[in-house]
Amino acid sequence: MADDIGGLPPGCGNRTRSRTIEHLGQAVRSGRAIITEALEARPFASRDTVLAFRHLTDGVVETAFQVTSTWLHPNPNPTDGERIAVLAVGGYGRGEMAPYSDVDLLFLMPWKVTPWAESLIESMLYVLWDLHLKV
Repeated sequence: MADDIGGLPPGCGNRTRSRTIEHLGQAVRSGRAIITEALEARPFASRDTVLAFRHLTDGVVETAFQVTSTWLHPNPNPTDGERIAVLAVGGYGRGEMAPYSDVDLLFLMPWKVTPWAESLIESMLYVLWDLHLKV
């Protein structure tokens, strides 16, 4: 999905961000509708439902990170201290996502937060908040 969103050269922040919100918003809406329809068809398949919501959230978080790190805040030559990992914690980390659950994330870096990492995290959070996710 990130490749569909990208297509613009790095640094085209506003257009890339708008395109990201549009595509991911549609993915979230259609994903939730499909999951809801499946749950209505099989109301006792709660485990399948929480896994489906987790899978949908994984795709949204992964795409938001990829777009943010590739197009909005590219860092072509990161130092060892500028590596970053995004970890799911809490219910999300356990794979237990009910509809509209919180999305608990941990941004892990090997050292102090650099200005690049701070701007990347901030941009990614704004993308997720614009999708009305509770992060």
